[in-house]
Amino acid sequence: MNAFTCTGFARRDPDVRIANGKRGQRAPVPLWAMNDEKLTNVVATYLERRAGLKTSGPIAERIKRCEDILRAQIPELKARLALAVEDYRAQCAGGADRTTLRKVETLVSSIDSELWLIQNGIARLTLAIAYHRYRRALTSTEIAEIIKTRPAHVRKILSKLSRIGADLYGHECISTRPPDKHTSVPFHWIEGRRENLAPSHFSSYMGD
Repeated sequence: MNAFTCTGFARRDPDVRIANGKRGQRAPVPLWAMNDEKLTNVVATYLERRAGLKTSGPIAERIKRCEDILRAQIPELKARLALAVEDYRAQCAGGADRTTLRKVETLVSSIDSELWLIQNGIARLTLAIAYHRYRRALTSTEIAEIIKTRPAHVRKILSKLSRIGADLYGHECISTRPPDKHTSVPFHWIEGRRENLAPSHFSSYMGD
């Protein structure tokens, strides 16, 4: 269970842009996100940066090396989370002001999200977030509901993936105006999909 839980949906998701005076028009999808190998390579690079590695070789091997290093951080993260929660309780008992409490809450939330991501399979969850956003055009709130995390956490990961993708493959985008956000990408294997995690056709890149 999360130390702090999301209590409801935001009224307006930041993923929904206002363009040309019309609310609801979404930002264009990066071209690299439509290519399975490139998308998985972006995820692998994201993991390498989190793990502090610069590796080479098959994507599946790169992902495994990163996940091994990140899993080794779980005991330390649990200890940091316990200390942060204890600090929060102490601050509350001591009558700390709202600004101070908010800082501690942010720290607890950050550590908790990091721990949750690693414990539940950081590669698959990150790929799932990218898949639901780029291939199904879901909002961060909808994605967070599916994978049981916070919308802000989803947006943070997507922002990092976007920067990495642009660094690796440039800023070229495709512009889509889907009649149904759940079938926004013209690939027959996406239409009607409702999986919580990344679809099975990514498994060849992840060593499954």
